[in-house]
Amino acid sequence: MPQVKSLNQINLLSSLLGIAILTISVCLYFLIHQYQIFFEEAAQFELAYLQNEKNKIKTQVDQVFEYINYQYAQAEERLKSNLKNRVAEAYAISDYLYQQHQSDKSIKEIKHLIHDALYPIRWQKERGYYFIIDSQGVTHLHQDRALEGKSMWDKQDSEGRFFIQEMIQLSQQQHDNYLKYFWYKPHDDPKTMYPKYSYTRYFAPLDWIIGTGEYLDNVERDISEEIQAWLQQFHGTHHHVFLLNSQQELLFDADQHHHSIEGRLLRDIYQQSQQKTASFYPDDQDKPQRLSYLRYFPQWHWVIGCSSELDEKETYLQQKLFNLKTQLQNQIISILVIFFIIACCAFIVSYWLSHKIAAEVNRFDHFLHYSASHNQLLDPQKFKIADFIALAQSANQMVQKRQQAEADLIQINQDKNEFLAIAAHDLKNPLSVIKGYAEEIEEYATQMSVEELREIANAIQISSKRMFDLVTNLLDVNKLEEKKMIIHTSQHNLYPIIKKIVSLYCAPNNAKGLRCVWSDNCLVQHFYAHIDPELTWQIIDNLMSNAAKYSPLGGQISIDLQNHADNVQLSIQDQGQGLSTEEQQQLYKKFNRLSPQPTAGEHSTGLGLFIVKKLLDVMGGQIHCQSEPNQGCCFIVQFPNKQPSKGN
Repeated sequence: MPQVKSLNQINLLSSLLGIAILTISVCLYFLIHQYQIFFEEAAQFELAYLQNEKNKIKTQVDQVFEYINYQYAQAEERLKSNLKNRVAEAYAISDYLYQQHQSDKSIKEIKHLIHDALYPIRWQKERGYYFIIDSQGVTHLHQDRALEGKSMWDKQDSEGRFFIQEMIQLSQQQHDNYLKYFWYKPHDDPKTMYPKYSYTRYFAPLDWIIGTGEYLDNVERDISEEIQAWLQQFHGTHHHVFLLNSQQELLFDADQHHHSIEGRLLRDIYQQSQQKTASFYPDDQDKPQRLSYLRYFPQWHWVIGCSSELDEKETYLQQKLFNLKTQLQNQIISILVIFFIIACCAFIVSYWLSHKIAAEVNRFDHFLHYSASHNQLLDPQKFKIADFIALAQSANQMVQKRQQAEADLIQINQDKNEFLAIAAHDLKNPLSVIKGYAEEIEEYATQMSVEELREIANAIQISSKRMFDLVTNLLDVNKLEEKKMIIHTSQHNLYPIIKKIVSLYCAPNNAKGLRCVWSDNCLVQHFYAHIDPELTWQIIDNLMSNAAKYSPLGGQISIDLQNHADNVQLSIQDQGQGLSTEEQQQLYKKFNRLSPQPTAGEHSTGLGLFIVKKLLDVMGGQIHCQSEPNQGCCFIVQFPNKQPSKGN
């Protein structure tokens, strides 16, 4: 038989063996560990270098992107300003010629002078020109001489707007007369209209409207050329900026001598930029030789990029690796010396700790022996080691659970005795009635009239129903407590169910002469809730039975129904003896009988409201009571009108 060792001996031997093994293996382990750290740091250096390059090229692209976006945003304002200045010049020329010749020339001659003065003026690469129309829409000056003298009054743009009429109206109102519309470009597809801005000014002496216009895309084209000129500043930098259009053509490349982007990659770059408006390329390689950052400018369908050659990475890493090797050698020597000192200290501490653990184990062993016969708890503060403190707490929990289990067994035994006593008591009376009537029928059946036999049969039926109700309630209680009650909920109208139950208790020939009064809210007759109809019948039947049972002869039962946002609320108010606040707190307990007594000697098992509460819990409903002594009781039930979520 192997020799049994104590925990103290095992701990001391384990510590000595552990120190010996650790002393032998730590150097090898440390070398391997440092070797791994060496390569991990090398990888981190490489990642840091790559991340630094990413940040730089991203910053460069973001700067270019913001500049392009700003220039694009200013396009419309630049266009408006240019148009206004040009019209002001034309207006000044027209006014000058009119003032100089109004006394020596006819109106027709003055118009001709103004026409000849303004017609040859061109700007914006020969695109800009003046036009003149009168208040009737007739053209007096136009780049296309064929349109002069013709009416433009009914001209419509591609959106169906009569833009000439709007232009005349704006000019005569003497405001900033900007107008945006769509019109054809000279020498372009006659079926295609482009967005165009015009600015006009009314020249009252001749009833003329002087104006000029420009197509917005022309202005944007000019701005894009300015942007490309601005990008020339990036030539010769380490990070190469480039610009790609929707045809996968390079509009600008800062590294023209080295051909920074090969033609076969342009399509891949453009497609990736459309899928990801901002991304690195390539984005699927851990160690790329060349890295680019791309941003998509959707207004002009441009790709703005900046790339970096990562050839400097190797030189950078070699220097870092050399530094790491030197540092590693120095650390190994230092660690070996330190470890020898730690090994000696560990042996001393291990020897002391083994004796400490032995004392804790003895204390815990004494507690377990004593606790086997006494329910005494252990004080965790007497222990100094965290593991034993946790064991002490677990042991206390075990003792407490044993105490609770013993208390539960006592309570279960009391419940069983109470259950048997109530069942025996409540079944004894109806069984006695049935037995008595059976003996009477056996002895006097031939002497009884049909009416007497009918009365006896009715009494037997009442007693049988009383026993059946008691057994049913007891079975329901068992199902609810063991969670075996099966429910099937769906949307149902509560009104027909309640109406049928109420009619059973408030029929015109009922023994107590009870009256049932419906509130005005019930006239709606549509109160849909998410319920199980059979369980709901049982709930309402129990509540109506209680209301009828404790109501005085000739009393009134009030019923109210209300639709709320998340439930349907049913209120049943009786005129019985009422309940105190203390009794209301005991309402839903099992086998509970309170001070109010049935007014006609009816029977009560003390299970009805307990079952009602449990059934409402499984359906997600609620119940509460409002009552004062001698003021009757009002039970308020809330049925959910939606299926509860799975998380609830």
